[in-house]
Parts: sequence; C-alpha cells; structure tokens
Amino acid sequence: MSKTFQMILKKELDGNNGKIPFSFVQHMADIGETKFVQLTPNMRVCVITLTTGHEVIGVAQVLDAKNDVEEIGNSVAYENAVNELWKLEGYLLKQKIYNGNIKTSNMNFGQAISDMKKGKKVARSGWNGKGMFIYYVPANKYPMSGNTLETMKGIYPDDLVPYQEYTAMKTVDNTVVPWLCSQSDMYAEDWGIVE
Repeated sequence: MSKTFQMILKKELDGNNGKIPFSFVQHMADIGETKFVQLTPNMRVCVITLTTGHEVIGVAQVLDAKNDVEEIGNSVAYENAVNELWKLEGYLLKQKIYNGNIKTSNMNFGQAISDMKKGKKVARSGWNGKGMFIYYVPANKYPMSGNTLETMKGIYPDDLVPYQEYTAMKTVDNTVVPWLCSQSDMYAEDWGIVE
C-alpha cells in the first residue's frame, strides 16, 4: 500500500467515524492502472485508469520548478485524481436514487424475469421515470365485486375471476398498470434489481 493511499485512507477514516465508505473501497478496487507524468517543469499529472477504461486526472503544480519534489508532486496529483473519483461516485449515487435505488444494472431481460419470479422488483437504468419498476404478478383470482360494472357477475360459480400471471409496472405517478415489453427493453442489458 503506497504512502499516498495510506494518507487518503486515513483521511477517509478520520472523516467517517473510523468507517471506510463502501464506495471508497469499491473504487479503489476498480483502479486498473496509475500513471504519473511531468508535463512541464512546474506541473505533474496523475492519470488513474479504472478497470472500465474510464480515466480520471489529478494535477499538482508548483509556482517555481526549483520547488518541485517528485514524491510530493505525485502524491498530491494522485490525491487530486482520487478526488475526481468521489465526484463520479456522487453522480452515481444520485442517479441510483433517481432511478429508484437500482442495485445492479448489468442484467439482461431473461435474468430480470428470473429475479421477478423470485419476488424482486426490476427496472432499466436507462428509464427516465423516478421510482418506476416492474414486478411479477402470479396467477390468482380476484373477487368479481372488485369490478363495479359487474361485467363478470355470474360467470364463475364463486364469483372469483381467475387471471393468468402477468407483469405489472409501478409508474411515476404511483399507479400500477399491466406492462408489455418493447423490443428495446427485451434486448437491453441494463436491467437491475430495485431495492
């Protein structure tokens, strides 16, 4: 563990009552490669490449090149690059809250169906509606009295109308409607479990 990493970790522990935020550990595990470059006699840059290929950059600069110390400059540039990760984490957290707390978002529709049949709520991370999700409704019966028009009265001996299993959607306006899958939803791979 580098001195810089130890310093950043201590800073996080001190600012979080001795507990390491999960997101910090997760992003540190996602770091694939770290490069240091001296761009000018006064400026050092740290490029952190995550395992996803996304890059963040931190810069350290001194007023006079005579004051440049490689270890200190690289350490400051690294810390500044890690701070860029926190900005990304904040964005991701806000997006998860906006999308209804989607736990994972890398499933295909087949996996989403399987999870729905286990009682999970699922949604696509690309859906715009706050709090929208779909869920599985198993086959059952409902009392005919639930239909005030009495359309089904007397058709079934117990006045319990059977229905087949289906998928329902909880909409943005907090109502529930039957849901049909579109082609784009069917082949998407950004499905996730909603907590």
